[in-house]
Amino acid sequence: MSGIVVTTELRGFQEAFFILEKLANGNLYRLADFSGTELKGLTYKAFKDEVDPVTGEKWKKSSSAASGGRSTLYKRGDLFRSVQHEPLADGSVLLGSNKVYARIHQKGGKIEPKNGGYLTFKVGGGFVKVKSVNIPRRRFLGHPDDWVAKLLVMDEVRSLLEPV
Repeated sequence: MSGIVVTTELRGFQEAFFILEKLANGNLYRLADFSGTELKGLTYKAFKDEVDPVTGEKWKKSSSAASGGRSTLYKRGDLFRSVQHEPLADGSVLLGSNKVYARIHQKGGKIEPKNGGYLTFKVGGGFVKVKSVNIPRRRFLGHPDDWVAKLLVMDEVRSLLEPV
């Protein structure tokens, strides 16, 4: 996956996952797949509500979304649809997007021209030339601090631990 991938460190939960691994007979892939599906749900909610999935803070409305009467980060839905998860056998899961512009939206930053002195883009019915653009952070990947603890007590997770 190029673009951006978010990883989660499970500080304080290593012991719980060790127990889960024993209960799952070493097969944590199903748990990782379920976790990835749940994380994608948090991502979709972030897009729908235009909020940071970690903090719950509203995203700054983009000028193109405001003038076009649409949601921020959702022009054609390409970024939204690009979010995928990849479960791994060790119980971890990768969540990310292969879109090259995903990183600038996830982390924020300054865009400057690679060639020439200006960035040129369409705004409304005309074109604008600028030397740089500052993109505010609009995190769409991630989860709140208490998410892992909530995940561990879900009935669906318990059912995944039953023998296959």
